[in-house]
Amino acid sequence: MQGIGSLEQIYANLDQIATLSFRGAKNFAPKLEAEKANADLSYLLATIKTDVELDVTHDQLLTQPQDRAELAQLFEHYEFKRWLNEVNQNANPVTQTSAEKVPNNYQVTQAVRNEENVANVVEIDRSKYETVDTEQKLSAWIEKLTAARLIAVDTETDSLDAMSANLVGISFALENGEACYIPLGHKQKAQPQQADMFGDEERSESRLPMNW
Repeated sequence: MQGIGSLEQIYANLDQIATLSFRGAKNFAPKLEAEKANADLSYLLATIKTDVELDVTHDQLLTQPQDRAELAQLFEHYEFKRWLNEVNQNANPVTQTSAEKVPNNYQVTQAVRNEENVANVVEIDRSKYETVDTEQKLSAWIEKLTAARLIAVDTETDSLDAMSANLVGISFALENGEACYIPLGHKQKAQPQQADMFGDEERSESRLPMNW
């Protein structure tokens, strides 16, 4: 039907459709005629309007300088971790000297927090926080979680890339101040300055087997 022309031309020449070579061409014209209202609506919805009146000028639509502090706050709130990292990596001017360090995610987001006026500071009691490093503790927590009406779950990975990240641990919370962490991917420290989850040694003795 592309050879006939536009949608308007197709409906003006429905008698030509029966002569086309595609399957069902002889019975296609009546179907088009019955669905003309939907065809017109689809055409209207797919049309890009270029004459819309705007209440802003062209200059107001130009890209404005970034407010990095506000962006960092928004990205942290909505957990856009990759975008937050990009904002933080570009937080300092290009002209900085090699001695200056680019602040990491924690430093930038912490600086944003420090600028906010926090009216209520919540004190967290960690006395009921527990590391689940034995099968007995795991069994006890499974019973608690099964009986709970509502729980919170979080995972720890060795990367922010969802396609390549490996599971390091899982945390659960039953209520404020009662939570546990289950280490699954931790390794022994090969060197004092090396984080345990990136160690070169075999599985940490305190880590539960992944297939338990």
